[in-house]
Amino acid sequence: MLKIVTAPNPILSGSSKKISKIDKNILKLIKEMEETLSAAKDPEGVGLAAPQ
Repeated sequence: MLKIVTAPNPILSGSSKKISKIDKNILKLIKEMEETLSAAKDPEGVGLAAPQ
């Protein structure tokens, strides 16, 4: 499981990096993010900010 960053963490107001190529590592990260968000219960996961 990945850690979900919550407000008021300053990372949430930062810029995210542009992805130039979708490779197996990016696809793995997307899957881990989906699983983390689905498992979030307190508060229930509804979305993630891009800088996470």
